[in-house]
Amino acid sequence: MSDRIKLLPEVLANQIAAGEVVQRPASVVKELMENAIDAGATNISLILKDGGKMLISVIDNGVGMSPVDARMSFERHATSKLSSVKDLFAIRTMGFRGEALASIAAVAQVEMTTKRAEDEVATRIVNEGNKITTQEATQAPTGTTIAVRNLFFNIPARRAFLKSTDVERRHAYEEFIRLALAHPDIRFQLVHNDEIIHFLEPSNLKLRVVNLFKNDIDKRLLSVEEETDKLKIFGVIGTPQQSRKTRGDQYLFVNHRFIKSPLLNHAITSAYDKIIPSDHFPFYILFLELDPATIDVNVHPTKQEIKFDDEHIIYTYLKAAVKHTLSYNLVAPTLDFEKDEQLSRAWNNEARSPHIPPANPVNQRPGENYRIPQEFIKENVGRWKDLYENIQINPEPEPKSDQPLIFNSSINEEKSISEEEEMPSVTYLQVHRSYIIFQVKSGLMIIDQHNAHHRILYEQFYTKTREAQVITQTNLFPTTLYFDVVKADLLKTILDQIGTIGFDIEISGTNEFIVHGYPSFLAEGLDLQGWFDELIDTLYQGVEVNFDMHHVMAMAYADRKALPRGKELKQREISELVDQLFACTEPSYDARGNSCFGRCTLLELEKIIINKT
Repeated sequence: MSDRIKLLPEVLANQIAAGEVVQRPASVVKELMENAIDAGATNISLILKDGGKMLISVIDNGVGMSPVDARMSFERHATSKLSSVKDLFAIRTMGFRGEALASIAAVAQVEMTTKRAEDEVATRIVNEGNKITTQEATQAPTGTTIAVRNLFFNIPARRAFLKSTDVERRHAYEEFIRLALAHPDIRFQLVHNDEIIHFLEPSNLKLRVVNLFKNDIDKRLLSVEEETDKLKIFGVIGTPQQSRKTRGDQYLFVNHRFIKSPLLNHAITSAYDKIIPSDHFPFYILFLELDPATIDVNVHPTKQEIKFDDEHIIYTYLKAAVKHTLSYNLVAPTLDFEKDEQLSRAWNNEARSPHIPPANPVNQRPGENYRIPQEFIKENVGRWKDLYENIQINPEPEPKSDQPLIFNSSINEEKSISEEEEMPSVTYLQVHRSYIIFQVKSGLMIIDQHNAHHRILYEQFYTKTREAQVITQTNLFPTTLYFDVVKADLLKTILDQIGTIGFDIEISGTNEFIVHGYPSFLAEGLDLQGWFDELIDTLYQGVEVNFDMHHVMAMAYADRKALPRGKELKQREISELVDQLFACTEPSYDARGNSCFGRCTLLELEKIIINKT
């Protein structure tokens, strides 16, 4: 029998390796822009066509390369950033593996033009499928320009797996935003299909955030800045009003490298415990700076996973920094550093910030009269009064087509009736202000009040909007909406569908929209900015094409208005909630598929209580 193991051809090996580095156009954007940053560029332009599927071009004014270096850069594991093993433990550059250009050139048509300041002419190289077809001298300014065309042109199966232009464009934008946030001192430009999306001048972090996200976001940002002898933490976090139902606006950087860490994300979100609803996620852009010798970034080719020498210490530092910022700005009601001994030790050092709470903060806690500022409460979980705007107690006739829809309910409305009239025939027990328990023939019924109310609102809104005649209510004063570039791009793709249900929206700029009118079935005085934020968040959670706009809007409405967990209800309110739930066409699950109720049989109760031998 002949030998069976053999070396793969170089072209095939490169295409396999490219699968780890180049997964979609956004991967190319990341690698090329990181190379530009490592080259010392102060001006970087990203040009895309068709979401990057046809063209990805990065132009920088960095140091450039010599003709020999330019050709060598296309070889696998060729890099200027490492020379010995010990350099792996002192990495401060964005790239270091020497795989990016070789991997990109293996699956695309690449053209590079580069020039150093001391060279009289530039070098132009064309590489197709990892075969250099042209190398010649040309004229160009100092720096490097790389154009990547027809990604996966030689691997049709991989190209077929690319998503739509809109989806790929959003992923590319996200990579651009991450790098623009990490390096606010660099001028960045983003162009898609000859339209300038972003032109970002060098600035501080907060101004960069404002330029990338909504214009008024600075009103809902809190600055974080803490430093110890082990690490420095700085950046911004959002107030409770800035929390959302999706994780989209969460950015964590280690030595200016964007990373994904479930553990550190938990540290940040747990600092918001009891400040925002449990199904919301905080906004944050945070930077950690620490000794490169204490981390390992050589875990995955994308370099977005990092190993720390002591993750628990980093966790406690980070959680304490966020909690301290929230407390200092009177958002969090209390801080108790004594619950974690390592956390107490972490902040008990000479390099701590002068604003760090004392080592024994027990006597410094707010007393019983402490109140969270009203501006935070109003937009936070306690928005009970907003939940039933314009809801009437008694059933109304079907509304005329030119009148706002009214959803029938009397929960949380005051009635001048006696306590006996208010009490339902069944006694309900509300547990932890979140679950409703009552007796049924087979045992106990347990209802999740948030999920139940979500189902009720969804069905009411969906049914009414499907039946209502589409009439646009014109705004006396048009409303301007602001979104970050990714969300604005998504909204542009659904404007036609939104128009079919009565919205009159005009694109005013790259990130701005003007609402001239809205469907007559929506309540007057609606918070349109919040409504569309919720709508886009709903679309982010998996809805892309061929969706029912009535379903999406009903989902967004239920997400925004559903009764939060932690709200105390009266017996009459609970009774109405239960009655309305079981009047729904699908009472078992909310609109997102979460269970609304469960049962505990008598037999199951006996097994819990009686210890049978």
